[in-house]
This record gives sequence, structure tokens and C-alpha cells, in this order.
Amino acid sequence: MQQAAGSRNVFELHGNTRRIVCLKCGQHHTMEAVYQCLETRLPPACPDCGGTLKPDVVFFGESLPADVLMRAISESESCDLFLVVGSSLVVQPAAALPVAVRRKGARLLVFSSVFCIGLFHT
Repeated sequence: MQQAAGSRNVFELHGNTRRIVCLKCGQHHTMEAVYQCLETRLPPACPDCGGTLKPDVVFFGESLPADVLMRAISESESCDLFLVVGSSLVVQPAAALPVAVRRKGARLLVFSSVFCIGLFHT
């Protein structure tokens, strides 16, 4: 949603359901490729290696992608405004990012189905 609105620096720490990843080779695929595969094979398999496909999201017990987490930490250290969209802020390490941002004096906006807060003062 943020990318469709024109945001450039969006870090999807927990991934998104619009992409599919192969558990064997790590190749990313679009949902369209999976739909095409469904016409001939159930369950769908990776068109490159035949491996198992899953939504490119982090399930409980899985680690966040290290590269995305490191980029988010690095960018959060110099941001003026930090947006949290769709997170309960319960699970670490993602829950620590807004706390660190506020300690540095940046503004924080949280949009969540659990709660919605806006901290504008520095």
C-alpha cells in the first residue's frame, strides 16, 4: 500500500503476501506465476527447481530477513519520522525499533488494528 502511494523507503520486516519464495532455492516469484503453476500441479512448485513455495512472509518461529532488518535499523537511526503500519509491536526485534527512534527524538506514528497512537512531541 505504501509503495503504491509513492513511498520509496519501505522496509517490510515481515514480508508481504504479494510475493512467493521457494524454500529450496530462495528464488522469489509473483502470485501470477503460482496461479499458472496451479493449472498443472498441486501443490504448486518452484518453476526453477521444483521446491516448495510459500508466501514471502515471516511466520512465527522464523527469523526476520537479516538484510532488511539491518537496513531498517540503519535508516531508523537518522530518520525524522518513523511509521509503523500493521504491527502489534509485541514481537522482537521489530518492537524495539520505535522505542529506539523515540529515544533519538524522531516523531513516531503507529497505525495498528490493535491500537493507534501518534507521538509528535520531541
